[in-house]
Amino acid sequence: ALFTRWGFGAKALKAAGLTLTVQDSFNHYLAEQFEGASLCIQGGVIDVGAQDVSLYVEIINTGDGKRAASFLLKPVLQESATRRPTPFPASLLA
Repeated sequence: ALFTRWGFGAKALKAAGLTLTVQDSFNHYLAEQFEGASLCIQGGVIDVGAQDVSLYVEIINTGDGKRAASFLLKPVLQESATRRPTPFPASLLA
């Protein structure tokens, strides 16, 4: 959703011959969630490097307000045909 908001959604990436994948992630599951639970996902940017970004995302159970899980993510852009990493455009990093 963040990348779509920044103009790098699935259609834009496909048109540019790129794909978005997660190079690295740290997943911390805190509480099991059951069918019917109302969940909210929130997060944001932790760091912007010269060619990459780091993200924090968490899942909140809106019924009790408790965090169910948290994730540290390092997404990367890759050329779709070769899976070769390609730097994020300066416009996105700005």
